[in-house]
Amino acid sequence: MEDLFKLLRPDFRVPEPSFPGRIVEVVLGSTRGEGGSSRHSLKVGGARALPFYSSETKKPILASIVYDSPEPLPSIIREELGSLVGDPVKWAKHCLDSGAEAVSLKLQGIKGCSADLRDELEGLIHRLLDEVQLPLIISTVDAERSAELLTMAAEAAEGERCMLAPATLGGDYKVLVEAALKYDHSIVAETDCDPTSQRTINQKLLDMGLDRTRLLMDPTSAALGLGIEYSVSTMEQMRLDALRGDESLQFPMAILRALEGAWKAREALDPDVSPNPTLMGPLWEAHTGLALYLAGADLLAILHPRTLSILRSLLADFAAEGELRNGSS
Repeated sequence: MEDLFKLLRPDFRVPEPSFPGRIVEVVLGSTRGEGGSSRHSLKVGGARALPFYSSETKKPILASIVYDSPEPLPSIIREELGSLVGDPVKWAKHCLDSGAEAVSLKLQGIKGCSADLRDELEGLIHRLLDEVQLPLIISTVDAERSAELLTMAAEAAEGERCMLAPATLGGDYKVLVEAALKYDHSIVAETDCDPTSQRTINQKLLDMGLDRTRLLMDPTSAALGLGIEYSVSTMEQMRLDALRGDESLQFPMAILRALEGAWKAREALDPDVSPNPTLMGPLWEAHTGLALYLAGADLLAILHPRTLSILRSLLADFAAEGELRNGSS
């Protein structure tokens, strides 16, 4: 006699969402095979729904942040990384061993006249591309010299399909587009987590001739404990608008600043609030990254190597349950 319960058990399947729109896929890293320096290229984007609402859910690209100067780093990270923070290439190699899929190079310490600056920047980028061999994201924290530095960086990394950031409405985005077009790179358009501003800067970049497959967005979300709730709801709305057919927002979201912003929260570093900052800091950063991924982020730039390990472990668990697939090529 057959099991009656088996006969009555419902066959329930979660319905697949059906959106008319799709997020554009952007290639990060050289696609020239043996002629390029990058070890491999990555495809960022391509989503058809928010994460875990579809069987096609992709994991986010995990990039490690590397500064050219240790000055902006929290003391706890400088102490843990030791001499690595004095050499961006060694730092990047350490991140590679920890499982990083890309390097997010942040330029802050390079100074001097144009000739010396160009030589120093070119040498650093060539070393990263040759010795680390990961796709490269290049950004600046100096708004006044951003266009100059990124143009030099774009020339030094010609043909390597790097991401250049940030392109902002208040900055000299026209110079950045010209550099991206001339030297074969992509651009990250940055706003203050405002959909209207994001649509505007995206359209301006496209009107200048930037291809849709070379554009990403960074809504510059707040971190956990610093207003992330507003950021999450705004990012979700932007992603849903894109999936419903808003072509001006159908670009991957590359979160380049939010995760390191988690280290500004009292809970991450203050010993009076957190009894174990060496663990709480990475956990605070990881929770920020996970929340933004669930809101639609396609790429996460991570500051602490331990945070990278935490997120990789979480994503591996999701993949083991069949809920996630690798999005890299």
